[in-house]
Amino acid sequence: MGEEYKIYDRVVSTQQRIYFDITPNGQYLVSGGTDGYVRIWDLKNECENPITLKASSDCTNGVR
Repeated sequence: MGEEYKIYDRVVSTQQRIYFDITPNGQYLVSGGTDGYVRIWDLKNECENPITLKASSDCTNGVR
């Protein structure tokens, strides 16, 4: 049987690339957005609402 996939929402209103990453332990998915926020989803606990952190007044297109 195949794996289950979900799509998580983030704010992207540009053609600029917005990167994401998954932590080495596979627990968190982290992504930036054009609204300057970084969003963190807890994948192991299937949290639908991300933790949001205001990182910039401009686009946050990459996280590490």
